Amino acid sequence: MKSSFALSAVALLGLIWLAGCGSAEPTLLPPDPKQSKELVIESVELLQLESWPVQLQMEVEGTLPSSCHTLDYAVILPDADGVIEVQAQAILETDSDCSQQAQSFRKGIGLGSYTEGNFQVLLNGEPVGEIQLGGGSDGQGSDDVGGGMTRGPVYIDETELVILESFPVQIEILVRGALPTPCASLEYTAEAPDEQGRIYVEAFSLQDPTLACVQVLEEIEERLPIGSYSEGSYSVWLNGELVGEFEV
Repeated sequence: MKSSFALSAVALLGLIWLAGCGSAEPTLLPPDPKQSKELVIESVELLQLESWPVQLQMEVEGTLPSSCHTLDYAVILPDADGVIEVQAQAILETDSDCSQQAQSFRKGIGLGSYTEGNFQVLLNGEPVGEIQLGGGSDGQGSDDVGGGMTRGPVYIDETELVILESFPVQIEILVRGALPTPCASLEYTAEAPDEQGRIYVEAFSLQDPTLACVQVLEEIEERLPIGSYSEGSYSVWLNGELVGEFEV
């Protein structure tokens, strides 16, 4: 079944490096026994969350056919050309009698976490925007990482792989340990999976060397988002140590 697809002029101004939007109707996922119905998309906005690696998100607004319908979506992570595909449809979740009045919705869809790259985002086959990310710190060279900040160690006592109940599956690393001082902050970088499905994450501390800070360890327990994954087998490594493996 096909879905009408529209982007408001206001939403177009909110897109990041907006790509041209065609007039052809998008192709939705194949119908299934849950009875796919018409989904109307009214506006789309691409966001870069203030995190490292940068988390990309798509904010979608529109209407569902009834209160018994929910938004069902799948995210296909970037291919070699940097294309991120999102497929969305309305799914009837119950057989109860429902009002035929359309229900508005607003949904944030995670598109993964990245350190650098050029990406084009498609929603139901239609281009909605492009995002360009510069390279982050690669952990090489001087401890001075710019902005007057000094890079230092993080003391990791325990790690745990956290798999969130979402689609695509979102992965986080739970880190327990300590920073060198209370004035330091925990930072990290995460690389895209290599050909063997290995995801390398590096954690470190940053501190302003001009601050007078007591030299005692600061205990931490933080979760590090490392991306969203729709299929495959992966292993996660933090500072050279295996954290865990997962398959989707």
